[in-house]
Amino acid sequence: MVNTVSTLLSGLQAQGVKVANAARNIASADVLGYQAVTTQMTASGDGGVVARTVPLVPVQDVNIDMEVISSMQASQAYKSMATMLSRVGEMQDALLNAVDKNA
Repeated sequence: MVNTVSTLLSGLQAQGVKVANAARNIASADVLGYQAVTTQMTASGDGGVVARTVPLVPVQDVNIDMEVISSMQASQAYKSMATMLSRVGEMQDALLNAVDKNA
């Protein structure tokens, strides 16, 4: 069975990696010889997601606009998952309260 909480936590962590990579690319955009990185996300066996930082090949200049968009997308996904995590907690509390009333 897929654990909803661990799946959401892995998604939060993956989006954090994506934001960190975008920030690093933006901060290093003017550094001579800097190789931009991207975030590869793959499904894990437990229903979650794993994020890996990989260099862009071939070497590309940092596209600030795309990095800002990537950061905004990751931020929105992070907020959505955090909201879902909160809702899961509320549903678990409601279920426990219902069970307590019937006990």
